[in-house]
Amino acid sequence: MPVVSLYGDRHGTRFGLSLLSNAGFGELAVASYNDYVGRTVMLASDWELLATFRKNLRVMVKKSLLMDSERYIREVEQAFIEILNKAKKS
Repeated sequence: MPVVSLYGDRHGTRFGLSLLSNAGFGELAVASYNDYVGRTVMLASDWELLATFRKNLRVMVKKSLLMDSERYIREVEQAFIEILNKAKKS
């Protein structure tokens, strides 16, 4: 089942935001307590949406950026290349 995540300004509070955003569910990450309560109540009361999640969530996550390891590797490689190029120029 999906989760609602309350995030803040610190790095440790933003993992839920990052995971949900990269899985395609960024709207389930909220920045305030009132939004957290509202989003949770909305999600818990939307039986059709919950049924859709239950039926499709595994496939949706599997097809999301979160599971795109090839893209992740390309981006990490590019970051390393940029770091090395900057180091060579220094």
